[in-house]
Amino acid sequence: MRVLRAGFVGTTLVALLGGAVPARVLLAQNADRPVRDGPLPDWANPGIVRRNVEPTHASFTAYPTEEAARTARTIAPFYQTDRPTTAPWYLSLNGRWKFHWSPKPADRPEAFYRDDFSDAGWPTIPVPANWEREGYGVAIYTNAKYPFHPDGRPTPPELPADNNPVGSYRHRFTIPADLSGRETYLRFGAVSSAYYLWINGQMVGYNEGSKDPAEFDVTKFVHAGTNTLALEVYRWSSASYLEDQDFWRLSWITRDVYLYARPRTHIRDFFTHATLTPDYRDGRLGEDAQRWDDDLQLVRTQLFDGEKGLVLPSE
Repeated sequence: MRVLRAGFVGTTLVALLGGAVPARVLLAQNADRPVRDGPLPDWANPGIVRRNVEPTHASFTAYPTEEAARTARTIAPFYQTDRPTTAPWYLSLNGRWKFHWSPKPADRPEAFYRDDFSDAGWPTIPVPANWEREGYGVAIYTNAKYPFHPDGRPTPPELPADNNPVGSYRHRFTIPADLSGRETYLRFGAVSSAYYLWINGQMVGYNEGSKDPAEFDVTKFVHAGTNTLALEVYRWSSASYLEDQDFWRLSWITRDVYLYARPRTHIRDFFTHATLTPDYRDGRLGEDAQRWDDDLQLVRTQLFDGEKGLVLPSE
């Protein structure tokens, strides 16, 4: 990981290379094995929000060339099309997944994530979609009461053992040649409320935050050809105590699921600063970038207007 800073004054670009930063300090949060069973699993532990989830970053689409980026189509949600962008290295996993619904954690199929597990008898469910609209469980509407307690009163971090449905998903997908051999990330747009992830029988990570995206580095878990994804979703978690508001309680994979790949050397994140010069006559446009690679390289930044073309060139 390298942290770089680039700054514009008028139309001049200056790029400065910062010192090396330990990659795993910035790219891993709670990078240890998720706790699924025992007296305090992650979904019931208010001290755990995520494990092995990539840090959040700016939203952008990467292209192999400048020309490809400048002529790209507008990005649309994956649920509208399997190919919402002309950028390479993206693979939508939306569609129909194998699904099993359990009324409580004790009833869930514990070994469903294994490669040798047979899901032949399972029905399928669309992704994205919520369980309740597909006939599994009951949609709940409340205002100020917690629906997972009989009297609606909060008793954190307690969660009901006999009233916490679990959705077990399995999905097979194929890694095409243009993704194989690259740094590969799996992105969930949102999942409610908490979930564990396995790829090819191996535990990858855990996440809460039912309205936020989460990305997992699955480079070492996937391979060329057919792969199997397994997801275990809990309707209620310790994070549900933070969702006491006026809305429908639904359980589901809320938004798009997709894979994307990057070359070994790539931009992981950037932050653009817009300020003014001391005399307020000119604007300053500065940028901090985090790059994931092993080699020192210069990052060149240019600003384009969609209609007028190049606005601020680099030097």
